[in-house]
Amino acid sequence: MSQSKVIDADGHIIERSDELRRYLRAPFNKRGGPLTASEPWDRDLQETLPAHQKIFPRAPRAEDWLRIMDEYGIELAFLYPTSMGNVSRVREPDYAVALCEAYNDYVYDHYVKVSERLKPIAIISPQDPERAAMELRRAVKQLGYRAAVVRTTGLRLPLGHRFYDPIYREAESLDCAIAVHGTNGGDELASGAFETFTEVHTVSFAVGIFVQFSNMIFQESQSDFQNCASLFWRSVVPGYPIGWTAWTNTGRSAAKSKRRF
Repeated sequence: MSQSKVIDADGHIIERSDELRRYLRAPFNKRGGPLTASEPWDRDLQETLPAHQKIFPRAPRAEDWLRIMDEYGIELAFLYPTSMGNVSRVREPDYAVALCEAYNDYVYDHYVKVSERLKPIAIISPQDPERAAMELRRAVKQLGYRAAVVRTTGLRLPLGHRFYDPIYREAESLDCAIAVHGTNGGDELASGAFETFTEVHTVSFAVGIFVQFSNMIFQESQSDFQNCASLFWRSVVPGYPIGWTAWTNTGRSAAKSKRRF
């Protein structure tokens, strides 16, 4: 067991908006208000989380990550966006594209450059798949990212639709993964009547993943990209109760062939 590698597969970057905003190109660097859609929940539980903030602060920097990783023998950490994952909810395509570029540059400077042990995941704009594919190529080729993530909310079409073909085509060409990450969705994900974050979080994650997972399996368009791997985070799939479920298009084709209708 001592020879086993420990990898954090779902670390999260808590973005510092004041720093990130400086990476936005004009005219979006003058934009007021929050950078992405916010949600009405207290994720810090009245400032009680994280439980040991002297050890792991609420908005850890790269140095904090590396210190904790050294202490607990973690070799690598794959780091996902937190609030910036909500770029999928942005309604303005041009701004969504600019925000993705800014975030990917910001994270490159503050995490990738600091250590090869930190492996951030890029964000791309599902509002404009052609430009999302261009940013994916830049993130992989110029910045060294190995995957990009799309959340399950705010999407105009489910992720199995041919609208997103440019993204999958580029991911296959680059040999990188597209991660589908669950999130909270309110009415959009059958959680609009709940009054607590725990209820919303529990249901929304599973429903959002099921919606996208089902659509990506059963849409014919996905069979065009045999070597494009998708990762579903916090899936509730038989045999994989919680965690990352990897699904290639070979698996999609096999599942589709068993349908009787």
